[in-house]
Amino acid sequence: MPTLRTHIEAEQWIEYDYDPPCPETDHNAAITICSVTLHGVELLPALSRRIIDELEALCFEDVAYKAEDHRY
Repeated sequence: MPTLRTHIEAEQWIEYDYDPPCPETDHNAAITICSVTLHGVELLPALSRRIIDELEALCFEDVAYKAEDHRY
C-alpha cells in the first residue's frame, strides 16, 4: 500500500507567565510555561525539558518583540 507524507502547519497555543528582571534583588527574567495546546489538546505534560526550553526561548522573543512595540 503506498503512503504519502504531508506537512500540515497547525497553530499551537502557548500560555506563559513572564517575570521581569529585578536589579535590586539580582533576579533574572524568567518565563514559566503554563499551557501548550494543539487542536485543543494539552501537550505540556508530554513535552521533554529540551522542547520546553525551546518554547521558553520563543516566549522570550515574543516578550522582546512586544516590548519594542511592534504590533501588527
